[in-house]
Amino acid sequence: MSIRHIEINGQDICSERDFHKLMAEKLDFGPYHGNNTDALWDMMSSGSGNGVMLHWNNSELSRQRLGFVFDTIVKVLTMARDNDIRLGLPEKFDFRLE
Repeated sequence: MSIRHIEINGQDICSERDFHKLMAEKLDFGPYHGNNTDALWDMMSSGSGNGVMLHWNNSELSRQRLGFVFDTIVKVLTMARDNDIRLGLPEKFDFRLE
């Protein structure tokens, strides 16, 4: 069981679309990812983030740029983490805002 560390940088995120594009690339969501928080939840709850530790560097800059969308994204990431814990998965998703 190994954890895969991935990083995204708030300096690269000026819009919600930028965030989803980065996540789709880092977690290989494929070309049909919906680029919204519902699609993010669908991917994360289907196991795409299992065994991943996401480091969101310069997350405060993302918070400033994205406004309320940032909070919605963090809520989805938190739900994905908590769901993996609740299911007792050996390889869980987790994230850090840095």
